[in-house]
Amino acid sequence: MFKPYKQGMKPARLVYSDVLPPQEYVRILEGSLALEYAEAERVLTDHPGNDDEYISKSMSIIDTRRSEILSKITDEKDKSKAGIFLNAARDYVRTRFHQFIRETREKIVEARAKVKRELFIAQKTASAPTEVRPVLASILRGLFGDEINEIAWDVLYQHHCGWDATAIKTLSLKKLSEKFPIPGTWEEKLTENPLISNRINALRLRAADIFNKRDPEFAEQYENYLLYSYHRLIEQNPELTEDEFEQQILSPEKYHRKSFLGIPERTSGPRAKYDVGMDGSGFVRDILGIDMEQFRQNPRQHGNLSDEELQNLLLMQWETGNIPDFLRHPKKISIPTRNGGTISVYAMPDYFAVGSNHDYVRFPMWPAMAQAIARQYDLSLPTRTVVDAIWNEAGRTGAQLPASSLATTSFIRSEEDEPYLNSPGFVLQRDREINDLMASRGIRPGTLIAGPKKELVVSNGAARNDRQIHFYGLYDANGKPIQRGPAHGPLGYRHDEYALGIRFLSQMVTVTDMNGNKKVISMNEALMDKDLSKDLNKVGWTTNNETYLSISEGPFDPRKAYDPAAYDSSATRNIHFPG
Repeated sequence: MFKPYKQGMKPARLVYSDVLPPQEYVRILEGSLALEYAEAERVLTDHPGNDDEYISKSMSIIDTRRSEILSKITDEKDKSKAGIFLNAARDYVRTRFHQFIRETREKIVEARAKVKRELFIAQKTASAPTEVRPVLASILRGLFGDEINEIAWDVLYQHHCGWDATAIKTLSLKKLSEKFPIPGTWEEKLTENPLISNRINALRLRAADIFNKRDPEFAEQYENYLLYSYHRLIEQNPELTEDEFEQQILSPEKYHRKSFLGIPERTSGPRAKYDVGMDGSGFVRDILGIDMEQFRQNPRQHGNLSDEELQNLLLMQWETGNIPDFLRHPKKISIPTRNGGTISVYAMPDYFAVGSNHDYVRFPMWPAMAQAIARQYDLSLPTRTVVDAIWNEAGRTGAQLPASSLATTSFIRSEEDEPYLNSPGFVLQRDREINDLMASRGIRPGTLIAGPKKELVVSNGAARNDRQIHFYGLYDANGKPIQRGPAHGPLGYRHDEYALGIRFLSQMVTVTDMNGNKKVISMNEALMDKDLSKDLNKVGWTTNNETYLSISEGPFDPRKAYDPAAYDSSATRNIHFPG
């Protein structure tokens, strides 16, 4: 069954390669963690009052297991590296325990409130005509959402409905539809289902009630999320019921909190030296081993970890939600179509980064890793057309940041620099230059920016050639991309460097025709469509740097680009996530 958000407590299975000696020990600890998670979920669900006692007992078991594993590693360098991963995994367990307890307590409160809400709804609809009662109940369920305050239910009812028992007795479906009109731009298939369509409509109104003043764009985004979820669910189950739909979607409050892109929530709880929730500076200094004093004199620093080990930890940062909160709320990007309509996609305002809103560092990522994350979390990567559209949209707010304005664009001055292209030192240098440029122009973090990095894109060529990697972007002062085409084969799927940025998109794509009618589908569907793909993936540049071309590449399956299964490499075959 399609679920807009994936949930689970197990840590991701990390990226392994033969250059990581203690990998077998990390696997052993992962097995212990999985068993502890399974037992914790059972015990904490059955006995919610024993939270603190059980966590203390479980952590003691995990600490003992961790010490046993480290004692078997004789090489001090290997032991140090293994300690980084095992300590991070331990903190992951602890913070996830606390998060699980919070969610468990919330579920208990919400379950009790739901029973009372249903009684309240039953009382309000009891005197309604038989054909009106279920539709009115659906509307009220949407208006109330997850609200647990009993007084608020009556306030919401009076505000949106206001009918007394006498008025409800004479209420007709016509009057109800006039009070709560379904948008005429929705797909006909949805409007033919009165229970689900009215539920979605009422949830849309609730989102507007709560968020319009502080986040006016959210109501539209949330409406599109509901339409997208319905579209996906109805494909799997044409007989979808209102109850089944309710189980698969989030209320406006939860959706806003969990983030538009469904990125894992940031863990919370006690911290430790190798805590996965540390800020960007701490991650670079304490985990990657960058000497900050030396860095100020010379950014040529590889740090303590291999590239494979760094990818390992970047994946763990993602899995524990240790990214800036502003990346969770993407910006709407609109692209004109050839038939006079628009296609809207939703993109991260900035590139993947580790840390908090106030202290973060942008990191490149293996293309194979980026695609694995996109597939696991129902995300997408941009096309060249989308990257150009982001550049144009950033221009409206003065947030175009040409790479030619950054010193590291011409940083590679000698063969001595070449080995450091993907080093944390060069990555940090480029990141600081971007932040300094943003600060000098008064651009706040979370603003849609474009230009300073080349972006990993999906394309027809990358989908058809499992050895071809496509980057696009790195704009010059004239608004032309310096990086325009395929590069870095045959090992490009493991390519990362200081100038590469990873920008994820929601899978949700809103297609609006010239008459205003809209449908919400997935990016995968759009790129496999013979017409929509030509609007979403159409631009290129000639080699003489002057002429702008329109290239209609046609449909392709973006899931085949950078697929780890296509490569014969132990470092990419083992990118796995919890089920």
